[in-house]
Amino acid sequence: MQKITILAIGKIKTDYFAQAAAEYLKRLKSFVKVEIRELPALSFSSANQVKVKKEEGRKLQEELARQKGCRIVILDEHGKQFTSPDFSQFIFANTQPLVLVIGGSLGLTEELFKAFPQAIKLSLAAMTLPHELARVVLLEQLYRAVTIAKKMTYHY
Repeated sequence: MQKITILAIGKIKTDYFAQAAAEYLKRLKSFVKVEIRELPALSFSSANQVKVKKEEGRKLQEELARQKGCRIVILDEHGKQFTSPDFSQFIFANTQPLVLVIGGSLGLTEELFKAFPQAIKLSLAAMTLPHELARVVLLEQLYRAVTIAKKMTYHY
């Protein structure tokens, strides 16, 4: 069974996003092992945004350094965009564990990208999405990827 970890800054606080995420996690559990690892989002003001962004990036780097033997995918608006069938093929063409990284409200640091040059940058959309919505979209696309791989009637 494919192992997928979603490493995210912050929790989903909005009820409707939390409900949608829970629904896709429930659907996925029969097909892939998905683990959500949430790192605390730090409070910030306009005066300390750079410092907070760097600290969140440092925490992500520490967690990713522990993920030996995993494919790392970092969500970034400038990353590669896949069609849903191509994303499915990408996910399941390799049985290596997958770690998908979602930054917090302030985004990700260049230091994170430099620390993991082998990571694939993935864009869910050319537009910026709130991190809570990005997690729901990512979970839905993972479920869609499963249904495509299993030839189930979900993706038309």
